[in-house]
Amino acid sequence: MEITLLGQAGVHIIMDSGKRIVIDPYLTDTLYELKGTRFTRLVPVNPGWKEKVPDVIAITHEHADHMDMPLLRQWLGGEKTLQILATLSVYKELSGLWPAKHNIMVMSPDVEATIDDVRFRAVPAFHEMPDAVGYLIEAEEKKVYITGDTLYSSKIIGSLSGYNIDLMMPCINGFGNNMNYVDAARLVNNIRPSMVIPVHWDMFADFGADPGLFACKVIPDIEVRILRAYSSISL
Repeated sequence: MEITLLGQAGVHIIMDSGKRIVIDPYLTDTLYELKGTRFTRLVPVNPGWKEKVPDVIAITHEHADHMDMPLLRQWLGGEKTLQILATLSVYKELSGLWPAKHNIMVMSPDVEATIDDVRFRAVPAFHEMPDAVGYLIEAEEKKVYITGDTLYSSKIIGSLSGYNIDLMMPCINGFGNNMNYVDAARLVNNIRPSMVIPVHWDMFADFGADPGLFACKVIPDIEVRILRAYSSISL
């Protein structure tokens, strides 16, 4: 699989089969338009990515930098029928706009959904949105865990007990009920993935973080990769 960061918490995964999965894409300038200069993008909008309509969309919660409604209106308003993993609040929003058009599945902690050869498992997240989740994605003999927006909790560690995570992608910005880099590293060190790529640090100057400080807190036997938006790795 090839994994590309889209900035903020957005992740694009393309499987060897060609299936495209997108998690929490923020590919417009909606927050700047709604809230002003504190939400000026540091990662420029890339129009090409807006044209890549995925097969599966997974959304961790309904904040606009994770549920980008102008983008979703473009994708969901087209001819293609999509598979969508969503929290209950996201489900209500999307199903009300496109009733019975797309297959929207309500995900809560420990719920699993298998789409073709990819299994998704909702992992607990502790954010101000009470139904927020993270996602564990299992495919091609790999396990990728994306925390979504969350504070540190031992319940996350317990939920993932017994899983050997190949790649973990934690939020690290420490603002808006998200882990700071110290707590994010502590969570990583307890879960012990083979590799970690920090996310949710690069989009807004006032709400960012230094991924290098995070890297210094991660134990040596975990590989830390710091990627810029629109950069990719093969897993």
